[in-house]
Amino acid sequence: MRALMGIANLDGLVATVPYKAQAVRFADRLGPTASRIGALNAAPTRAGWNVTGDMFDGAGFVRGAERKGEVLQGRTVALFGAGGAGSAIGCELPRQVRIAVDHRSAEGARSGARLNASRCISDVSCRRCRTVPSGVDMIVNASTIGMRDGDGLPGDIGPLAADTFVGDVVVSQEPTPLVRHAIRHGAVTSMAGTC
Repeated sequence: MRALMGIANLDGLVATVPYKAQAVRFADRLGPTASRIGALNAAPTRAGWNVTGDMFDGAGFVRGAERKGEVLQGRTVALFGAGGAGSAIGCELPRQVRIAVDHRSAEGARSGARLNASRCISDVSCRRCRTVPSGVDMIVNASTIGMRDGDGLPGDIGPLAADTFVGDVVVSQEPTPLVRHAIRHGAVTSMAGTC
């Protein structure tokens, strides 16, 4: 952050995909979630230019689901995307969830490994799970799939039960392909910007 000290009206930084991991170098200190996953999305300045960066994507996702009346405790989750947002969501979910993480890159594999190492949650399986494992009752898309026109689903989702909770962190005015799929099956949905 020292390089930015000459900017008098700078109150902090906000990072988004794909810069959340790189943004940690601008923070003097990291908050609890950023420390666990190695990524941040907000770094406000403090007196004396001390910057504490942290990641709030997970807290925002979980609070949005809870405002919709969803009980997340005890769920079995298929999490697509293990970057900054996906890792943050994994950290924020209740400890008594089981998570299968689909990672499609070396960075995603490292993020999934950090979830395991940080003991954010109690039961994480990190693998390429392009097909939703059996017994899943919550699906989260924390990948970039759905940001561009023509994007399909983040994996082979298949039919959904009505009690399946489906969340998508892609910010869009219109329902993403995953949310449209969930609505067709009568599942409960949550999408960034609509909570």
